[in-house]
Amino acid sequence: MQPSWCDAPIHVELRPSRLLTMLHGLTHGGALAALAYAAVPPIPALVCGSVVVGHGVLVWRREWIETHPRRVGRLVSLPGNAWEVVNGVAEVRAARLLPGTLVHPWFTVLAFRVAGQWRPRGVVLTPDNVAARPFRRLRVRLLLAERVGP
Repeated sequence: MQPSWCDAPIHVELRPSRLLTMLHGLTHGGALAALAYAAVPPIPALVCGSVVVGHGVLVWRREWIETHPRRVGRLVSLPGNAWEVVNGVAEVRAARLLPGTLVHPWFTVLAFRVAGQWRPRGVVLTPDNVAARPFRRLRVRLLLAERVGP
C-alpha cells in the first residue's frame, strides 16, 4: 500500500524556459566556435555547421512555439506511478515514469515512456518554466518515492 502523499495529483504547467534557451544557445554557439577553430576542410565544416544551426532551430521551435506537437505543455501525476502528458496541441497521452529521473535543486529531469511512442521522452523542469509550488511538491514526491522504493 502506498502512503497517502502519493494519492494527490500534481498538475505541472510548463512555460518556455529562458534558462534552457540560454544554455542551448551557448552550447550551439560553442559548437560553432569550436568548428571554426578546428582544422576541418571547408565543405565538411559547412555541413557540420548547418547541422548545428538546424538542430538549434528545431530545439528553439519545440521550446518556444506553444502549439508545437512535440512540446510538453502540462504534466499530471496520478496515483500508482501513472502520468498524463499533454502536448502543444492539447493531446493527452498516458505515460509511465522511468527510472533514471534526476532531481536537483536547480532542475529536474523526468524520463517518460509515453503510450504510443517507442522512444523514451525526457522533460527538463527548471524553476523558471514551472510554478514554484508544483515544482517543489513534485521534487519532494520524487525524492520520497526514491527513498521508499516501489
